[in-house]
Amino acid sequence: MTSLAPQVFSRALLENKNIYFIGGEPGIADEAVAKFIEEYPQLQVAGIRHGFFSSSLERERQLKKIALKNPDFLIASMGTPYQEQFLIDLRKAGWNGYGYTSGGFFHQTAKAGLSYYPAWIDKLNLRWAFRIKDEPKLYKRYTLDFVKFIFLFTYDAFLFKIKSRY
Repeated sequence: MTSLAPQVFSRALLENKNIYFIGGEPGIADEAVAKFIEEYPQLQVAGIRHGFFSSSLERERQLKKIALKNPDFLIASMGTPYQEQFLIDLRKAGWNGYGYTSGGFFHQTAKAGLSYYPAWIDKLNLRWAFRIKDEPKLYKRYTLDFVKFIFLFTYDAFLFKIKSRY
């Protein structure tokens, strides 16, 4: 609730749009959406589903089901790169709404309500540090993986520049 969520929810209410929520472990999306509805009781929920699939066939069926329902907005809280790929595949399946990715937003909301971050953490933009403290498994992603990303990105940019000269 410290980023785009309040704006998306407010827009959905103002424009009479519905939202589909997908992501998290079984039950997490349901818990998170219940808390969203406490804050935004008029929110139109097009559907709720956890973000795990037992097979690629189940995933394909879910994509088609959502595309047929054609919600106005969809919030995918599946983590990177799964949530981005899900939205790409959903578009290919015929859906034409607005998609938002939200990482661990459902998990955070189910765990701590709408105020996951202490106000001072949010004000100082130290959400990343708070998440490492709260979820130690993220340490590697926020440190080692980030350095690896910078190296690979720089390497790719260098190769692109060399190739574009010839």
